[in-house]
Amino acid sequence: MYTFCVLIEVIVYPLQVASEVLSYHRQVMPTELKEYLERPLDEFNNYDIDKFNLDTLALPEHVKPYLVMRMMYNLIDMSNYPQDILMNFILTIRKSYRKVPYHNWDHAFSVTHACYYIMKNSTMFEPNEQLGLLLSCLCHDLDHRGYNNDFTKKHDSHLAALYSTSVLENHHFNMACSIMQEEGTNIFVNLSPSEYKSMLRLMRKSILATDLVQFFQNRKALDTVVCNSTLNTTGNASHRDMVMSVTMTACDLGSAAKSWEIHRASTEIIFKEFYNQ
Repeated sequence: MYTFCVLIEVIVYPLQVASEVLSYHRQVMPTELKEYLERPLDEFNNYDIDKFNLDTLALPEHVKPYLVMRMMYNLIDMSNYPQDILMNFILTIRKSYRKVPYHNWDHAFSVTHACYYIMKNSTMFEPNEQLGLLLSCLCHDLDHRGYNNDFTKKHDSHLAALYSTSVLENHHFNMACSIMQEEGTNIFVNLSPSEYKSMLRLMRKSILATDLVQFFQNRKALDTVVCNSTLNTTGNASHRDMVMSVTMTACDLGSAAKSWEIHRASTEIIFKEFYNQ
């Protein structure tokens, strides 16, 4: 019994303290949240988010959280999602991205916008899928350290010890879950338990799909059903999952399909990050 108590004091309590410290540093100050909530979304209607070739890197930093909310409100009935919790969630996500050259908040916003554009111009996705994919894009690189999976595994990272496959992607998803479990950022607070589990399941599949190893597997499987003219996104759940997974990769690499100026700027940033490895 004594040994167990010592273990609690030596291992569990320090982990709890560390968790509290991390939570504090990504917490949005009430004054900041209040300032964001006081400005109406209509104030940002002059930003053309319906345009695919939007230069997201050129947007003012304070504008992006509002535009994320506009994307959601333009696509989905958000009456079940309290606006204050939603804004607090978005601002917390922004704070949870590290200051690395490429896999940062700017990239998350760009990927989310690409997803919005696809959702806006498609009739395939249900409202819960639209929201799940938008949230997945927003969270898909949370706490990215600027190193890829291969580097992380080869350098005996603590993350690599936690996950056997898709190391970073599993970490990004778990970071999103930890934020959604905190008071004030649980955007699913009004969902039923089954709806909550369904949304988390969708987000996990979608975030893990941004691992390029999974993409090549998904693309090969999707190529087969498309070539055989057997693709059925209404009656076959696995086909639907494949399309959503490939959609995530398309959004993740969306800058490559934009104008040369935007593509070049994005490429220069990612090369800077790669050369740091």
